[in-house]
Amino acid sequence: MVFSNDSADTARRSELEALLQVDQDTDLTRAAQAVMTRALASSTILNPILTTTDATLSARFAGLTTNFSRQLLAIAKVIEARATLGASRQVFLATLGSFDTHTNQLNQQQGLLSQLDAGLTAFHGAMADLGAGTQVTSFTLSDFHEIFCRIRVAVRITRGAATRWSSGMRSRAVGLRTMPTLQLSGPDDASDLGRWIPTLAVEPIRGNASDLVWCRLRRHLPPSA
Repeated sequence: MVFSNDSADTARRSELEALLQVDQDTDLTRAAQAVMTRALASSTILNPILTTTDATLSARFAGLTTNFSRQLLAIAKVIEARATLGASRQVFLATLGSFDTHTNQLNQQQGLLSQLDAGLTAFHGAMADLGAGTQVTSFTLSDFHEIFCRIRVAVRITRGAATRWSSGMRSRAVGLRTMPTLQLSGPDDASDLGRWIPTLAVEPIRGNASDLVWCRLRRHLPPSA
């Protein structure tokens, strides 16, 4: 929640701060209101960071006007200000939707993947410019898929999509475990319709231990991983 400095936003913030001091009779309420109070304090620091763009980031994101690119630009600003924020490890989520294509899939996905490509190219270029290229890793994650053939009503399966990793240190694309064989009635087709079941569902994190080392999750794996 970010408030501007105009009179209307200042009044709204003042009223919200007053409301957060009311009804503090239970531990749960006090804890929830404390979280909101800290969020308001953080917004005071974040507002000038998010509303200004320096020459370095402007050059990288020039001409990019999609919502996805704007999200990555905001993330880049916060990373740039990490020293000011006192943040040593940050996690961000950016979303790019509309992959649930029912018609014109080839053209729609071409446009969506172009947005993904342009946004991530600008973002990682900016990270390199900021000297943070080897400290930042991005990856894609999706758990929404449908059958290949639409002879019947598509059945959604919540299996993990191919995960794409990118950073200055790990500049490669990897799949956690293996991609399915994209063949009708093939070894990974649970039917004759292209209901391919991958081995890289969202949950199995044991597939690529080297990536987990980078994420500092290796210690949570069993010895055989």
